[in-house]
Amino acid sequence: MFQQNLQQLVENRSDQEIWKILAYNNSDECSWCEQDFTRGISSCAKFKLWKDACKLLNRMSFARLLPNVYTYSAAVSAYEKGCQWQHALNLFEQMELEVQPNVFSYSSMISAFEKGDGQWHQALSFFKLMLREKVRPNVISYNASISACEKAGRWLEALSIFDAILEARVQAQVTTYNATISACEKGSQWNEALRVFRSMLVATLQQDVISFSAAITACEKGSQWLQACELFLVAMPSAQVQANVISCGAAISACQKGRQWEQSLSLFATMFMMQLRANLICISATISACEIEGKWKQALSLFRSLQLGKMQPNVIAYSATINACEKACQWQEALVLFDEIPKVQVQSDILLYSSTISACQKGGQWQTALRVFNQMPQAALKPNVICLNAAIEACEKGSQWHPALILFDSIPKSFFSAEKMTGSIGSVLIHAMFFEDLLCISGSVHPFLGGGFKYFSFSSLFGEDSHFD
Repeated sequence: MFQQNLQQLVENRSDQEIWKILAYNNSDECSWCEQDFTRGISSCAKFKLWKDACKLLNRMSFARLLPNVYTYSAAVSAYEKGCQWQHALNLFEQMELEVQPNVFSYSSMISAFEKGDGQWHQALSFFKLMLREKVRPNVISYNASISACEKAGRWLEALSIFDAILEARVQAQVTTYNATISACEKGSQWNEALRVFRSMLVATLQQDVISFSAAITACEKGSQWLQACELFLVAMPSAQVQANVISCGAAISACQKGRQWEQSLSLFATMFMMQLRANLICISATISACEIEGKWKQALSLFRSLQLGKMQPNVIAYSATINACEKACQWQEALVLFDEIPKVQVQSDILLYSSTISACQKGGQWQTALRVFNQMPQAALKPNVICLNAAIEACEKGSQWHPALILFDSIPKSFFSAEKMTGSIGSVLIHAMFFEDLLCISGSVHPFLGGGFKYFSFSSLFGEDSHFD
């Protein structure tokens, strides 16, 4: 009767009533045995009621009962499911003083560390401890250890444990393979990810959408767009696995990195045929693919589809679209997008500014280029050499040598190296030699140029041995 009432209360998540049943009661307590406590703690663990599991464990002393290995294991599991790895570790250490931990105790501890942030080394330590204590790991132990390594990006350790499970002839699960593929993906090991992925068929395990998504993402990170497309367009339909937004986004991103803008657009269209709602990542990746090849109309159309779909474009989408317009000399479109950014409260980056300034420079809009350049301090950004080059070149094209020289005068000395400078800044000074009025500003010699222009410009730019004769 006790167990039935407790089970019903736990399933209904009646925390207050659970504690009433667990409270000290002389008439009921005498009838409780270790199995009742263990079942009660297990019921609490099932619904992540770790505090109630702890209270129930503490009640055992009032009933003059000692926890056995199963009771302790159930309590450790409750802490694990409640993401309380510190409490689990304390209880495990107490347990070691009284009983010999079993495979379930170790598995729960490893799972607790796997759920704890940055506790992968603890998980591996307990896995190795199992082996030293000659406790044979089960599939849960292996899965939790691999998953802990996967979260920490420790692909070598994950792969080592995966190979060990095959040698131990423990029946691996789909989750075992998925965690290992994902670990290889995070470690940019696309070859190993595909090896594990393909070995699922040998083990007669059905690959699921998580398996495919992890494998495609691994190919994307390894710039293997053909492999990614083969998995997405051929292998997934053949395995009758329904693609999701993650797998689509990874395939699109792979094509973007492979400069396959048409394939990216084709995959993007496939999403709608599959009745999948494109997210910001998918659209941004497709825009970036168009941007690389200068397909500004397609990029702009995709960008506007974000807004029509009531999705807030991020800095990646803005940067890619503006850059596409810049490459196509569409300075007006680039400027419209740039001027939208403060209104939508997107955090600007240096690429947004450099692309917009360059677009204005290509369109012969030196005043607009300088306006954008001068807004950088408001965004807490420092101009890099690309921004400076674009702004100075805009002034050069507009024969505006005075602002060009002022910009040149503001360049940090650390920028003066042949490796960092492009031809635009040096070109300003070379062309300035043909304009006598630049050598005097307000009736005096420009303080930056001093009295030795022909020597100063080249020695400052390229070193003392590069004088202009």
